[in-house]
Parts: sequence; C-alpha cells; structure tokens
Amino acid sequence: MTFRHAIVALAVLLVSTLNEADSAHGASVAAGNNDTPDGSFQLTTFTPPFLVSNPVGPLENRAGVKFDIRDILATGSTFLDAQFVVRGTVETEKDLNAFVFGGVSGDLTGAELDLGQLIGTVPLTPQAGVTEVEFDVTAYLTELDGSYPPFLGFNLRESESAGGIIAMEYLLLATILQQGQVVQISLRQPGSVPQPAALALLVLGLATVALSRHKRMPRLPRGRS
Repeated sequence: MTFRHAIVALAVLLVSTLNEADSAHGASVAAGNNDTPDGSFQLTTFTPPFLVSNPVGPLENRAGVKFDIRDILATGSTFLDAQFVVRGTVETEKDLNAFVFGGVSGDLTGAELDLGQLIGTVPLTPQAGVTEVEFDVTAYLTELDGSYPPFLGFNLRESESAGGIIAMEYLLLATILQQGQVVQISLRQPGSVPQPAALALLVLGLATVALSRHKRMPRLPRGRS
C-alpha cells in the first residue's frame, strides 16, 4: 500500500467511525409536549432554543437534557457540590421547576420529560437579555452515596400561565474530589464539538499536507556495495 492510499484509507475509516459514534450517541438535549392521545410526553425537537411553557389548557411544553459523567466516574471521583444552570430568555412572570433523574443511556426520551425528583423552583421575571437560573443538585447527589448513574438528566416544567422561558443552554457546574484533589468541572449542553464531517475534512487537510511534504522530501543516494 502506498503512502497516499494509506492516508485515504485512514480518512475513510475516521469518517465511518465518527458517523457510527454520532448515531449511537443519540440526542442528549430535546424538547417536547403532551399532545398525544393518552397525554404522555413526546419529543418534538432536538435543536435549541427550546420553549418551556404551561399555558392554561391540556398542552404543556417541557425540555430535557442529559450530561455524560462517565469520565468523572472512571476516576473514582466524589461530588462535593453541583449546580444545574439554565440560560435563556424569560417571556412572562412564572415559576420554573427543575427535576433530576439518573439514566443508563445518553439518549433522551419523551418519557423522561415526565420523570425526576424536584430539586428546586425558581420564580421568573421577564427582563431584557439572557437570564441565568441555577438549581442546587448537591442534596440529590449526596443521597446517592457514591452510586452515581452514568448519565445525569434534568427536565424543566413551568407553572400554569401564559408565555414561557426559551431555554438556550444548560450547564452542570460541580466540585469533585478526584484522587485526593478538589477539582472544579463544567459540562455544557449543547456542547460545541466538531461535527464528524468537519473532523474528517480536517484530517484530510492534514493528510494532504503530509503527502505534499512526503513528495518533496529529497531522496538520499544509495550507497554502493
């Protein structure tokens, strides 16, 4: 196999691997409603911003998110404190409720919009710009006594009234004890990670540069025997 063929094969393999990983991961942020025959919740959109509203009537819009904490757990870390933060714009005065739940999969489901333990209620007031709402998750994690789930999920619900909050970004801010050291961590959803196609193009670009340099390398004369 030539150097060029090896580079192309590597790039093709990377594209295939990244696409498989992306499809296997599923959606970790989504929103939905209970506009179903039995009133159960369904996911309707996976692209923020998400409307969270509970107008007068049967229809309610909720949003959910999951954070992958497997890398943290792999180090045997313990949570000392944690906050779930929602960033968005507030349309009307109302209460925002946050519920937490543990998951074994990173894929958010419609049913999980109706799960969870209430961790806090924050009154919302309309104002210009982006509002940051914080919920303390420390008590919930302390109750788990080190038996943490691989994924930490949250869903947002509002008190009944007109309008809502437009959720744009979620954060999990925590202090952990990692191998005897106190460490601050910050997880964000949606995460700003390169898409598979972009990564593949980057690798192909680097491969092209490498191939060009390989061609320009002078060949040393062979020694005579």
